[in-house]
Amino acid sequence: MADHPRTILLYIALVLFMYYPVNTSGGWVPYSSALPSGARCYVKIQSLHPTQFAVGYREIDRRTEKVIEKDDKKLLVYMKHHAAKIVVGPNGEPYIIDSHHMVCVIERTGKSKTIYAVVEANLSNLPVDSFWNEMVKRKWVYLYDENGNGPLDPKLLPRTIKDLKDDPFRSLAWEVRERGGFKKTDDPFAEFLWADFFRKKIPVNGANENMNQLINEAIKLCHNESASKLPGYSKVDLIPLEMEQ
Repeated sequence: MADHPRTILLYIALVLFMYYPVNTSGGWVPYSSALPSGARCYVKIQSLHPTQFAVGYREIDRRTEKVIEKDDKKLLVYMKHHAAKIVVGPNGEPYIIDSHHMVCVIERTGKSKTIYAVVEANLSNLPVDSFWNEMVKRKWVYLYDENGNGPLDPKLLPRTIKDLKDDPFRSLAWEVRERGGFKKTDDPFAEFLWADFFRKKIPVNGANENMNQLINEAIKLCHNESASKLPGYSKVDLIPLEMEQ
């Protein structure tokens, strides 16, 4: 009889283990519409709604070349280190507000259908119009297209990551930043602001042609007084950044 309480405890422990398994994901939980601000989760790439119209395909290509070489263990570390930021929106839908390029890289490698993300805010209780007003207010949406036209109606935003268009000047801005043309900052959509600056200063049909020449020209423009109000501006060349791995 002395072992009876112990047997009951073991039975309870077994039931708890079966129905509430130990979380081995290091604090990362499946995405749900109830997640609060600060929650860490993993979410399907195909379910993410972009908050910008374009990305730089050249940047994605360059970064994919590096990431695709990683084995599963290193890729997992990479994805957690570069966790995206998301907002829970109307109908519980996840909206990605940062790291669009990183997610595109992961999707392109074909190695994972999910990414890791941190919930910046849960705005699922807001009506659609109020939601977008709040997103604009917090600078969590960039409403200019791949040609710099805007601001556009947020209802025109791409539905999925795969629908993002190519802005070659966004790639140019990334290349320039990597080579020390301007500082990396936390300002929202900083590279898009530089891309638009270059778009107006460099008279080319597309920034993919003669990229090295365009980069050199763009770096000179970075130190011009006309760029002084852009995020990360520097009067002199900076030490080039190591390309993101």
